[in-house]
Amino acid sequence: MAQTQVLTNRPIAIAENTQDDLEELVQVHGRLAYRIAFSVMRNPQDAEDVVQEVFLRVLRSRKPLAEVSDPAAYVARIAWNVSKDLYRRNAPSPGFAMPEHVPACQEQSASDREIMGFVENAVAELPAHLRDALRLSTVDELPAAAAAKMLGVAEGTVRTRIHRAREILRRKLTKVLDGRNV
Repeated sequence: MAQTQVLTNRPIAIAENTQDDLEELVQVHGRLAYRIAFSVMRNPQDAEDVVQEVFLRVLRSRKPLAEVSDPAAYVARIAWNVSKDLYRRNAPSPGFAMPEHVPACQEQSASDREIMGFVENAVAELPAHLRDALRLSTVDELPAAAAAKMLGVAEGTVRTRIHRAREILRRKLTKVLDGRNV
């Protein structure tokens, strides 16, 4: 027995077992989709919009969920593509900042915020291929094999890109910290 739901003004017929599969997919892999979206968008509201779009695309897909061999990679790939598309279309929200913690010492807190700002800017300045590999492995905590699948490269290439990105960041941070005589 099929029921019809209207999502984004487009009716979609959903079989009962497909709806159950989709609900399970959302419950199990929704956080992964959000982490990937947030790592690209750097804005919670935009990341939530991406996650909704991810599961709408899964729902609209002609590929039955039962035929998906690796659901995590399937959701991750869609999340990555939707995030990148939305990021290209809309500039990220300016002024996004990491949440601040109540400082024990104002001076230390200001220093920590300064360093975090530097790290965020340094990551943003990395070449896209290095930045993407670093985000997927570090921020999204994906194994190199999953990141490789998403980026369409070999696993070894992802590991090399992560290593290069970390080396660049280490050199930049060392240079800044040495200049501050910390």
